[in-house]
Amino acid sequence: MTLRKKIAWGFLIGFGLTALGTRIVFPTGIDHHLEDSLKWGFDGFGRSLWILIPWSSFGSLALSFGVSVLLFVTAFAISAVSLYLGQTGRSGLDRMVDFFLTFPSLLWSLGLAALLGPGWSTVSFALIAGSAPSLSRLFVQLVQEIEKTPYSQASLALGADATQLFRRAMLPELLRFTRLKFPSIFIQIIIAETTLNFLGLGAPLGSDTWGGILAQSKDVLMEAPWIAIFSAFPLFLICASLQSLSHLD
Repeated sequence: MTLRKKIAWGFLIGFGLTALGTRIVFPTGIDHHLEDSLKWGFDGFGRSLWILIPWSSFGSLALSFGVSVLLFVTAFAISAVSLYLGQTGRSGLDRMVDFFLTFPSLLWSLGLAALLGPGWSTVSFALIAGSAPSLSRLFVQLVQEIEKTPYSQASLALGADATQLFRRAMLPELLRFTRLKFPSIFIQIIIAETTLNFLGLGAPLGSDTWGGILAQSKDVLMEAPWIAIFSAFPLFLICASLQSLSHLD
């Protein structure tokens, strides 16, 4: 493991433990102290940003991680089902995915969140619906490429069925691809989740989230620029750390 990846893992683990610790110490939220409102290191409600940022980020990161896992499970399932479809079924699946890919994933997420209203289930569904088509397309294409290899063709000729072929030839490649792709998908979901909450289309009203704090910071950017800095800098470091983990070296 390179030094860059060790630093990335160290930061991610350290920040994650800090966020978890704030949730354990402050299980019901952080008290407001209006006398400290907009003082350096505090937000508009007088809450310490040193505590508020990791506390709020825990929910955003946990939701984004869960959605990312569900995305890969969905992509695995669709790629496996594609093996059992005939030419007509695969063409229909491709056309359906093409339709969803016509619009940017974030646009799907924004539209669904605006239609269904704020809520944790809404933002989860919107993120999955917005990102699943593109990831599923990658998995299906990878499965189809493996299916055309001489090894796969020889296995089918010798009597192997689709299930055996998927388990022996395709599953290891898909898992390897998942290991490389997961960090970038995680980044994509974190940014999309933060965007939805920033626009007020994500978490229920009153919930403290990364995007919600960034939205608060834009209203007092001149009076208290540290709110935006405290909120955005850890987000940048987390995305940069995850990106470094997606490299092959």
